[in-house]
Order: sequence, then structure tokens, then C-alpha cells
Amino acid sequence: MNFKKFLVLAVMLAALVFIGCSGGGTSGGGGYGGDETVSGVLELNLRGQVWLGDWTHDDIYDVLTDVRYTQFSGNRTVFSSIGVNGEISNGQLNFTVGTPSNIYLRYAYDYFDDWSDGGYNNLRISNPEARVALLWLNIPTGGVFRELETVSRSGNRINYTGQHVIFIYVDQNLTVSGRGTSYNWQELWNGITYRETLRTSNFNISLKKGWNSILFRFEETVSISNNTIIYDLMETISIGNPNNLRWVLEGWDNYNEFSAETCSIRSNKNRQIERRSALINRMRTELSAE
Repeated sequence: MNFKKFLVLAVMLAALVFIGCSGGGTSGGGGYGGDETVSGVLELNLRGQVWLGDWTHDDIYDVLTDVRYTQFSGNRTVFSSIGVNGEISNGQLNFTVGTPSNIYLRYAYDYFDDWSDGGYNNLRISNPEARVALLWLNIPTGGVFRELETVSRSGNRINYTGQHVIFIYVDQNLTVSGRGTSYNWQELWNGITYRETLRTSNFNISLKKGWNSILFRFEETVSISNNTIIYDLMETISIGNPNNLRWVLEGWDNYNEFSAETCSIRSNKNRQIERRSALINRMRTELSAE
């Protein structure tokens, strides 16, 4: 799965450490190690070991069956969506950013309104004209994401958990809330019946002036019986940054950057993402027709 993923498929498709200091604080000397939530930090220090992911995918049933991580030991220049550069040196990420330049800020409404297309109703923003900036870290052939994905399998049942953090700057205190929805879909494809349920939960997040970490958590159960596959995906949004998440380096098109194996891995992940993206698009189309 990929941090650009699900509502980080829908939300991130529409638009992806830490000991946080509150108020007007800075990170201090040690940077973030992934121990606490980031909330109202004026200087954000992102540091830690970078990993490569190995995703195993079942092409017949279109499900992810295993995820493994190995340490990355190379060197890369890290670029960002807000014009600040950092580095990966001997596999260690080192990136620091303060207040973004005005050219990288956009109205809160322009960003959060996209969440309405990702499975949330009654979206409320305390100040739609507040300015925000999203932080994305990338190298020329890929991106660096704060995430962790786990998969377990017991018989014909697969359990998936994905956690993805995005970092967002706000120029004033801001609250955003929305009401979750549920959508069901069934289709027959190549002799296999797919039954899918996409659920989102109510959320209410408070962003403080400065940098904040938003946690997207996805829990999916896949049940396989004869030629029927049942997917049940639940998404939740909160302020957070669990200490077990990792910095994961993922490639775009030039998979030789990492290994030939990554090419097929990434392709399989993209297929999983595309399936959910198609589900969300169908949901949008049908809801707009009502």
C-alpha cells in the first residue's frame, strides 16, 4: 500500500517522528524520534532511519498478503513541497523546516474541502480562510513517507492495518470536523464476485499554529470464500504520530533506483490503490446522481 494512499487515497489523491513541542516552541537539539504527536511546532525536525518496503500481492484475488521492511543505507538529496531541502545520509533522514514561505500557503477550505470527496459529510472548518501548507518529502525518483503497514493471514481471512502520517502547517489555530459515511459495492469480474464496504468514522481534529501531524489509520479485513471476496475497510483520522511508524522510501517510475524487484512490488501496490480509488470514484458518481 502506498502513503499517497486510500483517503491518503482520496484525500492525498485529491491534493503526504516525533517529540512535539507546543505553542511557539522549536524541536530542540535532538529532532523527532517518533515518540509523540506534533502539535503547534514552529520548527519541525524530521530524522530517523529510512526503510525500503517489500509488498507481496495476490494477483488472483487482488489483495495484499505480506509487508516487510529492510533498512536503506544509501545517500539521497531530499526535496520538499515547500522549497526546503534535506538529505538522507547513510540511510538516516535529516530534514528541518520552519515557517513556510507565503507562496506555499493555500486556503484551508481549498485543501480540506477535498475531504468531502473522500467519504466525509458535514465538513466543518472553523476558519476556512486560514492558510495551510502540506509537507511532502521526495527524491527525483520517489518519495519518503511516514508510515507502517502490517498484514496477517489466518486461513481465508486477511487483516490489514495501515498507518500514515502527513505534516501540515497552519498559520492560526484551526479545527476541522466531519461525519463518516458507509458505502457498499458489488461487482463480478473474471468469475469472481467482489463485495466491498468502505467506511469512514466521524472525526474532529484541532490544529495549532505551526506544524501538526495528522494520522490516517486504515483497518481492512478481506475474507475469501470460493469465488467471492469480501472487503471491509474502515478509515479514521486523528492528530497523532505513533512511535512505531517508519520513514519508508518508495519509488515512482525509475525502479532501478532501488532494485528490479521493487518494480513488480510497486506495480502490485498500485493495483491495490487503483481498486480502492475506483471504488471511491464510483461512490462519488452515485452520490452525485442522487
